[in-house]
Amino acid sequence: MGWLFGKKDDGLYRGDPPVSTAVLGQAPDRLNPAYQGNPQSPAQPFTVRAAQQSTAAAAQAAAFGAVQAPPVAPGQPPTHAIPPEVAAAMAYAQNQQRFVTRTITRSMVGFLLPLLLVGGLVVAGFVVVGGLGDEIGDRFSSGRSGPGRPFEGVVGAPGDVALGDNDYRITIEAATAQPSAAWGSSFTPASGAFLVIQLSLTRTDRNADVDQISWFDWEFVPESGELVEGALIAGGYEPLLSTLILQPDDTATGLVAFDTTASVGTLRLTNFDGTWAQWPITAATPAVVAGELATGVRPEVGQTPFSVTVANPRWISTGDPAVRIVPASGSYLVLEVTVTADEGVLAAGSGFSFGYANWQFTPAGGTSVPSGFGVVGTEILAFSPGQPSTSSTLVGFDAPRGAGTVDLLNSDGSVLATWQIPAP
Repeated sequence: MGWLFGKKDDGLYRGDPPVSTAVLGQAPDRLNPAYQGNPQSPAQPFTVRAAQQSTAAAAQAAAFGAVQAPPVAPGQPPTHAIPPEVAAAMAYAQNQQRFVTRTITRSMVGFLLPLLLVGGLVVAGFVVVGGLGDEIGDRFSSGRSGPGRPFEGVVGAPGDVALGDNDYRITIEAATAQPSAAWGSSFTPASGAFLVIQLSLTRTDRNADVDQISWFDWEFVPESGELVEGALIAGGYEPLLSTLILQPDDTATGLVAFDTTASVGTLRLTNFDGTWAQWPITAATPAVVAGELATGVRPEVGQTPFSVTVANPRWISTGDPAVRIVPASGSYLVLEVTVTADEGVLAAGSGFSFGYANWQFTPAGGTSVPSGFGVVGTEILAFSPGQPSTSSTLVGFDAPRGAGTVDLLNSDGSVLATWQIPAP
C-alpha cells in the first residue's frame, strides 16, 4: 500500500525492473540508481525474487478477497497479465463498491419507509379528521334552524326561551356590580370588579337530546366597552352555574359572573348558532356598610354569609392583666366582636373564618394599624358545619388613644363595613 502512504519495503511486487538491471547479468543502469545492486549483498536471481514477491502479493490480495493467479514456481517466468498489486487494488475497489451499494440501498430504504408510513398516516388522518368533522357537525347542529329574533327578557320576570333542541323557563332575578371577590376568596377581579347575575332555569321540553349550557354561553355587552364572556373562576362567587345539563322538569338556581367594571348593558344567552335570548341589565352596586356600635350589620359587598356586631370599645395600657404583649404605642384599642352565620350556610357544608388580617384601625389623621394578638382573648373565629352559628372574640389594635375608624376587610383588602370609634 505504499502507493497510498508513501514508499515502504513491504515485499509487494512493484513491476518488472528494467532489462538493463543487474539482475539479468548486465551492468547496473546508470540512469536508474534505484536498481543498482548492493555491493555488500549480491543481487538475487530474478526467479527467486519474483517468486517471493508473487507469493507476498497473493497473500495481500487474498486479504482483499481478490482471486490471484497461482504463485510462480522457482525457475519459471512470472505472469504479467495482472500485477498482484493491481489485482489487490481492484479487489479493494470492488469491496468498496459493494459497501457503498449496500449503504445507499439501506439509506434509501430508511428514507422511503418513513415516507410511506407518514403518507399512510396522513391519508388515515384525513379520513379520521373528515369523519370527526362530520361527527362534530352532527353534534353541534341542532334540529332547529337556529335562533331567529332573540327572546327579549325582563329582569325579575320569567320567560320561555328556546335553546337548540330544548326549551327553558329562565328568570334573571338580580344583577349586582361587586367591587371585590366573594368573602374569603383570593381570586380578585382583573378588571377591578365583578358583575354577578343571579338566575334560575327550568327545562320544559321532553326531547331525548339535551344541549349543555356552559359559563361561556353567557355574554355581557356593556353600554360602552367590549363584550365579555362568563368567568369560570368568578371571584369565588357561589353557586356558580358553570355547566348545566338539565333533564326535563329539572331546575337550577345560581349565578353567572363577569370580570368587568361595567354595570349597564345587555346579558345574552348564546351558542354556536347565535343569540337565543337577551335581557337589559342595570346592576346595583352595593355600598360599604356604616355600622353602629352594639348593632348587628350584614355587609353587602362580597356576598358575605354572616352578620357582625362591634361593641364596647375601650383602651388598655401596659400593666393591664389583659395585655399579653407590651404595646409599642403604649396602649391597645380593644373591641368585642360577635359574628353570626347566615341561616343554612353551615348546613350546606361550607364554612368561613375571621383572622387578624380582616380588621384594621385607622386613627384620625394617622396610618392604618392591623389587628394583632397582643391582648388576651383575641382569637381567630372559624365557622364550620356542626359548630355553633354564633361566636365571639376580642379584637385588639396597638395604637395610641384617640378617635378613628375600624374597618372589616375582605381577603383582597377591600372594605366591607366600617365603625366610628369615639375618642376615650
